[in-house]
Amino acid sequence: MKNTIRELQNQKSELGGLILYSIVLGISINILSGILSDLLDIKPWINLLVWIAISLGIIIASQVLKYVDLICTAVTPDTQKRLVAKLVHFSEPQVWQPNRYDDYQVKTDAMYMALMRLNEFHDVSMVELNENWIYGKMYIPQLETLFAPLLFDLIELQYHELSEAERAPYAEAINGVFSRAKLDFNLSSKGMIERILKHEVYDNTIGHNIGAVTEPGLRDLLEQAIALHQQPSVDSHRDAVEKIWDALERLKTYYVGMDKKNSSKQIVEDMSGGQASFSDLFNAEFKALTDIGNDYRIRHHETNKIDITDIRHYDYFFNRCLALIATAIQYLN
Repeated sequence: MKNTIRELQNQKSELGGLILYSIVLGISINILSGILSDLLDIKPWINLLVWIAISLGIIIASQVLKYVDLICTAVTPDTQKRLVAKLVHFSEPQVWQPNRYDDYQVKTDAMYMALMRLNEFHDVSMVELNENWIYGKMYIPQLETLFAPLLFDLIELQYHELSEAERAPYAEAINGVFSRAKLDFNLSSKGMIERILKHEVYDNTIGHNIGAVTEPGLRDLLEQAIALHQQPSVDSHRDAVEKIWDALERLKTYYVGMDKKNSSKQIVEDMSGGQASFSDLFNAEFKALTDIGNDYRIRHHETNKIDITDIRHYDYFFNRCLALIATAIQYLN
């Protein structure tokens, strides 16, 4: 998570700088080419070509910036202000003991404690704290422009700083902001912001079936994959796909008294119910997913593997693999 935040910050900074640099460079080149056109009789259409090239660069940079992650493109400045307002509203008073070896205590609040935890978690000062400003509301201007994934981290951290009585109302207030902004996020009872899955394979029935899987290794991999997929970052979706493919391989060896080939064969036979057409269908799907796992950069990271750069492709792979697994586990003995 730490590396992801830093990478996204660097990408946004670099791309923003690239756009600004392209504009300045375009103006400079245009002026220079105009002067050279007069002095050296260079044809005017060169200016047009220069502007087309620079414009394309700006468009490409803007599109990459647009898909840098799901959070940044979803949270508007107005929504961010509303989220910060909820953090302030639930700044439950607290007492902080800076030094464990003396009795000196400082009166502060849950919001300030969460800010300290945020900096500790990332090993750098994501928010510049002043030892004389020990209440969260003093940092409102910084938080209203804070990098959105960091604000989500702060929301989660503050949840855990609150008393049990305050956590449910806090989550309800945060989720109210998400709902008003039509954002597909939810602050769960575990204090984690999760993505609300829509138009996807996973539902409560699949969750129940996964919980009923008796083989602990397979069950744990599936639960980890789904938990990662529900998180909003690109990094989590990538890890979710890797986990779901690990679960697929684990599924193939479900029947421990058989080798992998015969175990897979037994699973397909149970799924197909003796119907040759369905047996062919499920065998083809198992093979197709195995090939995807081998050809794309999912479980293997050699230089000849196909990179996945679009989060929507991660979602496609995840849902396709989960669909097969969710069907297969219903037939396991």
